[in-house]
Amino acid sequence: MKFKDELKIVGFPYFISLTFWIAFGIMAAYWVLYFADIGLSFTQIGLIFIANSIAMFLFEIPTGAVAVTFGRKVSVGLAYLTAGGAYLAMLLSGANFWLLFCFHFIAGIGWTMESGAFEAWFVDTVKHKKKSKHLHHLMGRWRSMGSIGFIIGPFIGATLIGYGYDKALLATSLLTICLGLTILIFGKEIYFKKQKTHIKENIKSTIKNAKFAINYAKKHSTIILLTIISFLFILGTTLVYSSYQPHVVNMGIKPSYIGYALSIAGILMAIQLNYSKKIKDFFGSNKRSLIVISSLFVLAGITMGLTKYIPLLFIAMILYAGFYDMAGNQAPAFREILNKVIPSKHRASILSVSAWVGALGFILGDLSFGLIADTLGPRTGVLTGVGIILLAVLLYFKLPKE
Repeated sequence: MKFKDELKIVGFPYFISLTFWIAFGIMAAYWVLYFADIGLSFTQIGLIFIANSIAMFLFEIPTGAVAVTFGRKVSVGLAYLTAGGAYLAMLLSGANFWLLFCFHFIAGIGWTMESGAFEAWFVDTVKHKKKSKHLHHLMGRWRSMGSIGFIIGPFIGATLIGYGYDKALLATSLLTICLGLTILIFGKEIYFKKQKTHIKENIKSTIKNAKFAINYAKKHSTIILLTIISFLFILGTTLVYSSYQPHVVNMGIKPSYIGYALSIAGILMAIQLNYSKKIKDFFGSNKRSLIVISSLFVLAGITMGLTKYIPLLFIAMILYAGFYDMAGNQAPAFREILNKVIPSKHRASILSVSAWVGALGFILGDLSFGLIADTLGPRTGVLTGVGIILLAVLLYFKLPKE
């Protein structure tokens, strides 16, 4: 299929994905530095991040009713409006901790309306245009638009912070709000049919499915092992992500160079994801691919935590961010192993429980960051996080042969 034909079918979702990741990328390297710059302690920053994770955990099911009742287009549009509006409110809140906590909580509620809805909207659009045979190709292109956006976004952020961290947050806020308005005004979902929603019944069903998934996982050691690895990876990377920003600045890296490093890493991520199948074939299996790349990921993290040589530190920052998507629980190799051991009829329930465990990892990671960075320093936070990731890497060796 020619690219111009793709644009006629899913050009709008391509544009949304590209623009969203530009907006997200602008502040990706600077959230901790922004909050620290306005006078918050690392513990307070960690608690603000936790507010977002708690909101996403609590409102995943209730906000799902928006997509079912009003359509995925409306759900995604409202998600960006809510999150962008909350970020703008945070900017106007100054250093008021409780206002920042509340607005970050609201942003988390907003993101739950986007979770799953955008992908479902994309897939149904392709099916409605009777192009299902091209779905795999179109999905790959759609995700690659996000990769391009994440190359552009951090570069813009690196430029804007020269005028202040608040300028980068303002850009992220306004771009996200404009994106939401664009979706609501110009987005199309003419095939949508309103459905009845029963939130109470959905919650009961979710609890029932969760109990079943936990009991099922107890009888299948590989699922338990993968869930533990996922938890440790999320816990460790969350701790590193929040700690490394102030750490590298303390070591002498200019804040703008964090954005440049993420932009370069975005190129590396896009290449790896595009050739993930060939990378797996080169190493001989998904397991070996995960072990090798995650080991390089840990090595980059250790270097980032220990080196005092600025050029090497910059390279380590690039490699750490660049290997992220291929090392952990979102890597194609990891997802392939997981999906092979989960029967299709139980997949949704088990993956939901895995997501809840991941949410716990985010919460504990943010809490640990605040406590460790305030008492022992950001460098200790980086090295502690890398140590936790190393435990996950060692557990890869326990996975059965494919």
